[in-house]
Amino acid sequence: MIGAHTSVVSAKTLFDIHQGVRLGSDLFLVTKGFYERLDADEREFFRPAVTNSSIIDGRLNRRTYVFYPYTLGLPHIKSETQLSAAVPTFYSEVLRPAQSALSARKSLKKANQEWWGLIWPREWQFARKPKLTSKYFGDVGSLAWDDTGEFVVVVGHGWEPRVRGVETHKLAYNELPLALVALFSSHVLARLLSFHSVQVGGGQWDLSAKYVQELPIPAPTKANARVIRDLAELGDRITHG
Repeated sequence: MIGAHTSVVSAKTLFDIHQGVRLGSDLFLVTKGFYERLDADEREFFRPAVTNSSIIDGRLNRRTYVFYPYTLGLPHIKSETQLSAAVPTFYSEVLRPAQSALSARKSLKKANQEWWGLIWPREWQFARKPKLTSKYFGDVGSLAWDDTGEFVVVVGHGWEPRVRGVETHKLAYNELPLALVALFSSHVLARLLSFHSVQVGGGQWDLSAKYVQELPIPAPTKANARVIRDLAELGDRITHG
């Protein structure tokens, strides 16, 4: 439980920060144009992907989709026959021609996946749950809010809110995440990262969990509630353009 007089806490106190999917091949990523060619049933096996190009100025876009047959509610694909029936266009145009290369991926056997499977699909993304998403390397504007939980983090990280044991003082479930979108879209972020992260090529910051989990963020206390709500309003404007 967060004390009433606590003004800031570390990010790991309020969020579980997870690494994105490991595909083992970029063939599992398709363009928006390809996705829109699919019929409704086949589209169910794809979700918008979070890559570095998917987050611009604190806002998610749907430029790229990922083949993701692990979403809760989808039928489990156990054979190549079921695969070709579930995603006929993707199977014939992408998967089948690349079967040899996909079968030769390292760690495929260790991951206990079929040749059409992702190396590490990350179970925390099977259900569609609201989350913050971040680039793997980035700067100001590299954090965005996925309100529907539709997006699958591929290149980057997902910040899953930790609800239990946290005093929210009647803040809505999305107000603190949206407040962080606003903060991370300001130069306050660069100042904070200079104390907790390292820069890589091009001046980008490493946004891996081992660094950002220690970032100080506003505690959801009664004293901070007004500030968080004001920031959340800004974050909402950023999220929706």
